[in-house]
Amino acid sequence: MPDTVNHLSPAQLAAHVRNLQAIGDRLEAAGDPDWLPIAQAAMLLVGLQHHFVEVRHGRH
Repeated sequence: MPDTVNHLSPAQLAAHVRNLQAIGDRLEAAGDPDWLPIAQAAMLLVGLQHHFVEVRHGRH
């Protein structure tokens, strides 16, 4: 597999967070427990966006 790094711009990360938040809000309003993993995904992206979380690429 080639050594490539995929980059998301800050605007792309923000758009993904907004989309996940909207989905999570709809699920929560409907009483669907699947809102929680959606919220967790959104928080992971927020962590990436604010450099609280780092993804390292490498071989195991």
